[in-house]
Amino acid sequence: MPTSELSAADVLIAVRDIAETTTAREVPASALVAARSMLGVDAAVWMDVEGDEVIIQAVSGFLQPETHRSLRMSAHEGLIGMVLTQGEPVALLDYLRETSTPPPRRELLRREGVVSAAGVPIPGEDSRGVVVLISRTAREFAEAELRMAIGVAGIAQQLRDLRAETERAAAATRFHQAVDALSLALLRGQSADVALEGASDILGPRVRVAGLPTPGPAKHASDISEDATKPPLLHVPIPGAEQAQLAAEGGLPESALRILAQVVGLDFARQRASMETEIRLTDQFVHSLLTADTDELSRLWSRSALLGMDMKVPRAVISISAKEPIGRPLLDRIVREMRSRTFSGQATTYKGAAFLLWPVPDQDAERKLPAQINELLVACRPNQVKAGLGPVCRGADDYPAAVKEAIFARQVAAFSSSGRNLVASKDLGMYRLFAHIGGVEALRGTVRETLGPLLEADAASGSDLTHTLRVYLERDRRIADTARALQVHVNTLRYRIERIGKLLKVDLDDPEARFFVTLALRLFPVVEEDAARAHLLDKG
Repeated sequence: MPTSELSAADVLIAVRDIAETTTAREVPASALVAARSMLGVDAAVWMDVEGDEVIIQAVSGFLQPETHRSLRMSAHEGLIGMVLTQGEPVALLDYLRETSTPPPRRELLRREGVVSAAGVPIPGEDSRGVVVLISRTAREFAEAELRMAIGVAGIAQQLRDLRAETERAAAATRFHQAVDALSLALLRGQSADVALEGASDILGPRVRVAGLPTPGPAKHASDISEDATKPPLLHVPIPGAEQAQLAAEGGLPESALRILAQVVGLDFARQRASMETEIRLTDQFVHSLLTADTDELSRLWSRSALLGMDMKVPRAVISISAKEPIGRPLLDRIVREMRSRTFSGQATTYKGAAFLLWPVPDQDAERKLPAQINELLVACRPNQVKAGLGPVCRGADDYPAAVKEAIFARQVAAFSSSGRNLVASKDLGMYRLFAHIGGVEALRGTVRETLGPLLEADAASGSDLTHTLRVYLERDRRIADTARALQVHVNTLRYRIERIGKLLKVDLDDPEARFFVTLALRLFPVVEEDAARAHLLDKG
């Protein structure tokens, strides 16, 4: 539109269109549309200065998709540099000839059909920028047109500043409300993720706890067109939380995100302190049970309230061991797995093993417990863990015996050749007695004392006298039945039985002697043949 045809109405319409924007980010694009309509130019660009660079904030009327991408360029070269240096409008009849433009950008502008161009400074106290007007035909921009463009840009910048100030005030109010909501939710015991969801509903941008961001170069906003783009993901560290960060999935100032991170960090510290207190109390509580301190046991019920434990609820004692002494990381993992399967439960370590007090409020819970423990052991892989399940305790006096039986059952699981990861003391029958008179070592001692010579003979000559003795006693010393079972001649069997009697120095016709030999044979697989044999050979 020629300058002479411009009227006050055209200017007012342009200003009205700009004023209809509701956010600061929309103003540049609206101003470009108004300028194109008012001056009749083919395209326009709004650029803000940041240091030694100009950054495109909005474009209008360009045809090539590449032109809409985020562009950063020097503030000292070409038409832009001329405008910023002179502080006055600059018009170029033949833009590509009259400016030095890098080849890639020159080719892009040639495809856009750029012929003439003019740049005008954007007035404003706290901002510096340039609006570039593009014509695809040769055009001499009149001074009045350029002054009009400066006026529109100045009005737009003032409105932009006003919108930004209003948005900052509203954002500050929302931010204070979000901090209050976040703090209150955390104090009420909500998780950080849930509390941050509530704060995000107030803020607008989504804020969440995340790990470290993926390494790589810093990213700037991309795909800028007439609508402002979504700011990139922002991360800040959470104080005191190793490798944990707070991420904002939208436009939020870094300073605001750091304040939120400090609030979350303080809550993490509070939780750690609470957890450490609970761990200390739990350790003292369970250690009192493990050491069977009579005086301490009388105070357990009152102290259990500090842990939120209802000691009226029966609990099973579980002992867990690994190849190496169980430390805090593995114990924490065991506790997480336990508490994902039961409403509560306490745990600690003692002499390298973990001990769990697992609530079993009813028979159904007690029935499910072995399967749940096996699931827990599988979840702890690749750690090779074994567990012993003691009896259910219904009173303080039950715990010392239950602890011993859980330890003994765990040792049986550890030494058993069956490959079982879990052994329940109730499944050991009469052998549970050994939990109270020396445990697995007592079993080994019994086997060593009773069957030692026989095991040594088998190990030395490759014979199988131990198996012969077991079959012979299982068939109530009937020679013919035993020979058929072993598939040997009767005379061969008699020779073996005679040799066994000499090696063991016992009379197998003596009921008392036969009882102890039979007991030793039954104990033998519990402690694992190889382990028992190794001890016997070491003794020799």
